[in-house]
Amino acid sequence: SIALLNSSKISASVGRSVLVGILCIYAFLIYQRREVWSDSIHLWTEAIEREPKGPVPYNNRGASYFEENQTDAALLDFQSAIAISPEYTNALFNLGNAEAKKGLYPQAILHFDKAIALKPNYKNAWRNRGNCKHMLGNDAEACADWNEAKNQGHQGVDRALSLYCH
Repeated sequence: SIALLNSSKISASVGRSVLVGILCIYAFLIYQRREVWSDSIHLWTEAIEREPKGPVPYNNRGASYFEENQTDAALLDFQSAIAISPEYTNALFNLGNAEAKKGLYPQAILHFDKAIALKPNYKNAWRNRGNCKHMLGNDAEACADWNEAKNQGHQGVDRALSLYCH
């Protein structure tokens, strides 16, 4: 009976030691991954390295670059995503936004056109295309786009409509 009791104590002790060892291994692995998870650019760069033919990591890294005001890097990533998947509407939209940020309004309009052709209810693309047309001095077409965005439920175009569309 004492031997059995000692045996179960040893088993419990070994079990706890194994569990602690496994937890230490996981903690070490998580610690090593912290650099990759430190920011979204590193995260999406690693995703691209693992799957270089996937458009989503390029688009998402481009969005991260865009948020960090690294517009040239964002442009390259959005272009890469579109090269892989020419009908990827989010990448077309994001590329249009990056081009508009750089003042490349005609190019931005072309990418918003493609996004709208693929997804006619893309209200943000209608709004942003209208913004680009306005920046080029074409308020009649800008108003048409803003009205379409409003008809689709976009709530952020009322001010532009009241200021520029009569």
